[in-house]
Amino acid sequence: MDKLIYEAPSKVKLWTRALLPLILLAILLLIFVKFGPLGILKSTIIPIEKAFIQKVIDPIRYTNNPDLFKERRNSLNVILAFRGYEIGNNGKISIVEKVDNLDEAHQKANKLTTELNKRKVHPQVLRYCNSELLQDNYFHAVFEAVKGVADRIREMTGLIEDGAELIDKAFNIANPYLVLNPLRT
Repeated sequence: MDKLIYEAPSKVKLWTRALLPLILLAILLLIFVKFGPLGILKSTIIPIEKAFIQKVIDPIRYTNNPDLFKERRNSLNVILAFRGYEIGNNGKISIVEKVDNLDEAHQKANKLTTELNKRKVHPQVLRYCNSELLQDNYFHAVFEAVKGVADRIREMTGLIEDGAELIDKAFNIANPYLVLNPLRT
């Protein structure tokens, strides 16, 4: 009797299966940008193109990796912005104002990052809440950023306390671990 042997898929097969939708989408978008949507007015997307793009970027495909969804959506939005389209958080294409240059397209696709950089948000803050920001989950982003402050204080001081005890010990006037100002009035 022959033995049944399970052969695990090779890394090449796994990568091919994972990248095939993106490769097809990239080809379609190149055709779309170069020649317009299959000979129709260059400012419109025909239903088959729209359905294809939405199928490939469907958020349900990225439930295990929402950061990848956000990254791919932003990349596609840079291209689509030239034609006056945008893929929303729900994976649906909507009409937006067209852009004229690459800088505008990148700004439009990376609105949040642009806004945070404009407001000079410290990179350490983003370190603690980046995935929440990528998911547009602002409530949890603020929550994680606040928790990150305590983590950063522990990291800088070596203390193990938490909450008020951590803050009291780290910023104690008599013997502070961290000093934010000259401690004068």
